Amino acid sequence: MTAMTARPARTVTRRSPVWITGIAAAVCLGSLVTGCGAGEGGDGGSTTCSEFAAMSKDTGLGSNFTDQQTATLKKMLDDEDLDTSQVPLAGMQVIAYCNIYGGAAGSNPDAPISNIPGMQGN
Repeated sequence: MTAMTARPARTVTRRSPVWITGIAAAVCLGSLVTGCGAGEGGDGGSTTCSEFAAMSKDTGLGSNFTDQQTATLKKMLDDEDLDTSQVPLAGMQVIAYCNIYGGAAGSNPDAPISNIPGMQGN
């Protein structure tokens, strides 16, 4: 009989939401520096999950927002009378609500991104 040896435990690392938000903030800052205007985006909150996801083939956690996605998020926040500096947080909420990965919406594909609970402003 051969002796069985135990395999060393594998360490699972998770990326912190702060890390992901930092990336999103860097993208937003970059879009401001390059002159991204609100008119270059989609229709703000009426943009569907599928439309938002299709704005980039890489949309999902850990990916950067495109200029068009950033402008769409800013317009949605502005339309709802919410703080437009919260684009990174709003973007993460859209990704979670729409279950976006690989540029496709896995949930709520036809729902407007403004349907996110708590996204409606004053």
